Amino acid sequence: MQNSIKHIYDYISNDLSQVDQTIKLCVSNRDNTIKLISDYLLEAGGKRLRPALTIMSAKLFGYNGNNHIKIATAVEFIHSATLLHDDVVDESKLRRGNLTAHQKWGNKRSILVGDFLFSQAFMMMVDTKSLPVLEVLSKAAAIIAEGEVMQLNVINNIKLSREQYIKIVSAKTAELFAAACKAGAIIAEQNEETWQLMYDLGMNIGIAFQIIDDILDYNANVKKLGKNIGDDFYEGKVTLPTIITYEQAITKEKKKIIEIFNLPEKTKEDFNLFRELMYKYKAEAIVTKLASEFINNCHKILDKLPDNKVRNMFKETLDYQIKRVF
Repeated sequence: MQNSIKHIYDYISNDLSQVDQTIKLCVSNRDNTIKLISDYLLEAGGKRLRPALTIMSAKLFGYNGNNHIKIATAVEFIHSATLLHDDVVDESKLRRGNLTAHQKWGNKRSILVGDFLFSQAFMMMVDTKSLPVLEVLSKAAAIIAEGEVMQLNVINNIKLSREQYIKIVSAKTAELFAAACKAGAIIAEQNEETWQLMYDLGMNIGIAFQIIDDILDYNANVKKLGKNIGDDFYEGKVTLPTIITYEQAITKEKKKIIEIFNLPEKTKEDFNLFRELMYKYKAEAIVTKLASEFINNCHKILDKLPDNKVRNMFKETLDYQIKRVF
């Protein structure tokens, strides 16, 4: 954890520990494969950003109960389940710097354990006895699945527009961020206007987060990113850096980019060639600026919410996200 936001995670460390303990309790007396794969995901680490947002959202409004732990756990279960399924679909080899679960245990077991984690998420939602929480998180699960299908349908489609990209990212990534933030406001008994503000906050955080991850796929190191560099490129995923580069390229270069993305298998030489074009047209700077606009949206929303130390922590977390690029 970077020192710049370590104090934030220290502030919610007890809550996050309770989330981890709840997850372990849910899988401790299950089939050995379920326990192995679930523990493997949990021990792999990760920023726990989504459950952290749930916890911070509840604390922003002074919530003192324990339902935020159940919701944060449900959010992490949903996230982990989608990771298991996505890695199978994408044939990814690394996740958070480790072998993906399907590389260790096979596709069938990974998919089925993902299904199990989804079921645990719904049990956690029901346990809160909050119909609005159940509604927002179950809706999020459906939208995430739809987003993944949307992305699968545009693999290698280099002519994907910025608007289409944002629509896909909003569904497959940002929806869970939005639901996590909104659920925190729901259990803190805020009004529906505040629910919407928190939903919009999470949506903008999630879009910015995904855009930044898309940049890092082209310029980070494996240890920093937690997956192989260029995974998106080799899998044919058209992300914002790809879209911007294609937009800026001259006709001859556009034809070459289309040719590369139509290849059944892309090589390291293809990746380097595309990355040179990306650098030539300063796509990283353009994309980073777009991510910053979503971060700025978040700051504007936060300015309408209670002025306390948790709000300041939200702002610090947002600023840290943009710093990941540099």
